[in-house]
Amino acid sequence: MRVRTIFAAALLAACSSDPAPADQAGTGLTDTSRPEAGTTDASADVVADPDGSDVADPEDDADPDGSDVADPEDDAENPEPDSELVDAEVESDAAVDPDTNDTALDVAPDRVDAEPDASDDIVDAEDTTDLDAADLEPDAAGLTLSEILTLLRAGGEDAAYALARSDGWPIDLEDGYLIVSFDSSSTGVAGDFSEWAILGLEVDAGFSYLVVSGVAGDGYKLTNGAQYWSDPLARSYVFDEFGELSKIEPSGGHFDRWQRVTDGVVAPRQVNVRVPASPATHVLYAHDGQNLFDGSRASFGVSWDLDASTPDGVLVIGIDHGPDRIYEYTWIEDDLRGTTAGGGGDAYADFVQSYLRPMIDFAYGEPPNVGVIGSSLGGLISLYIAHRFPGEFDMAISLSGTLGWGSFGSHQQTVLELYQEAGLRSTRLYVDSGGGVAGECVDSDTDGILDDNASGADNYCTNRQFADAMADLGYEWTVNLWHWWEPDAPHSEAAWAARVFRPLGYFVE
Repeated sequence: MRVRTIFAAALLAACSSDPAPADQAGTGLTDTSRPEAGTTDASADVVADPDGSDVADPEDDADPDGSDVADPEDDAENPEPDSELVDAEVESDAAVDPDTNDTALDVAPDRVDAEPDASDDIVDAEDTTDLDAADLEPDAAGLTLSEILTLLRAGGEDAAYALARSDGWPIDLEDGYLIVSFDSSSTGVAGDFSEWAILGLEVDAGFSYLVVSGVAGDGYKLTNGAQYWSDPLARSYVFDEFGELSKIEPSGGHFDRWQRVTDGVVAPRQVNVRVPASPATHVLYAHDGQNLFDGSRASFGVSWDLDASTPDGVLVIGIDHGPDRIYEYTWIEDDLRGTTAGGGGDAYADFVQSYLRPMIDFAYGEPPNVGVIGSSLGGLISLYIAHRFPGEFDMAISLSGTLGWGSFGSHQQTVLELYQEAGLRSTRLYVDSGGGVAGECVDSDTDGILDDNASGADNYCTNRQFADAMADLGYEWTVNLWHWWEPDAPHSEAAWAARVFRPLGYFVE
């Protein structure tokens, strides 16, 4: 009992509260200077000439050297940078994301008190003196019902989340599965194990609970007798016609929820894992996890419905962004609408590589093919993570990536320049955008980044420049380099959802 109590205390110390919550694409590809020009039909989206000079429409008037010049007359004015261009490049990451606000852009998250210690009320520090690390490993299944209830009475929801770090809730006990609710409106539970008859919960100190019989695959929900909802503590769940359905134990394809995940540096966040029905051959670490699977959690009510687009055998790790998304998705500061923002990307990259990947490997086993994916600033940080850890990721996927970051204010090294400096490496690269530009992509401030055309939309110019530059470094089209342009597609979750199948297909090739 003493070691078990100390284990729970250590887990409680590692928990902190959750951060603040977090048109279809164009009809076809007409960027005919791209080697992979084709249509949006997945069966015909790669038409490449060996020399990269495929031109299907002479009206595009693309220069044979691959430079993005549509009309020589547009060169005359060479406009100065426009504030609207900066907004277009960042697209509304700060202005419209409900989890980010401009007033906090220049304030980094508190990086010291990331792990409030909740253990003092349970065990004295001297009790842990001679314990091996193995003594502190999560082993909730080894606790009795009485011991778990004692921990919950002392630690409340923090204790419940700490216990969840082992095999998750419901906890498998000798006599059945322990279901716990901290929602005072929950009076019962119903599921396959009761043929959906309501079983009353037993009220305790700040929570209610019940031990139920069940088998792997049984679904269940909490209820007040009139309404039913999924169990927020449950590790595993699926979606049915009524939304999220909690699972006693998973069977077949499902989702797993990991709460309050942190390495003690980045803010705690939820991680949702898409577990495929077939054995995993690939794993994809995906940013902005709130927007990937479930519209009820998505920032604007529209998710990527990524489960429907993901090929068989791909384990997807959906990582929610923290309370300051811009800070953790950029590795350097830049000027954003007159405010200094960004700079926490190294800590976030380290969290993904050095904490989350080992955690996932321990829980699921890490397949041999590893990728990273994101959109907008999430696309930027995907490329940066692959750069920071060369050879660790088989593919980096960026949809509408904010690749001009670093060039908006006083010029710093952009992701393009990082990659150019590093040269050809093993990670396969995919970049895309919607939008487009009226005329040509220009560099009127001569900082080397083609981000100064006021009519540019959806980061089109910087993504095109990045793709062309990678080809110049020796990356091969349709082998380890892809670029897609979806004309006039907006900077939106719906647009990314409509075309994400394409890079996912390349990932599993």
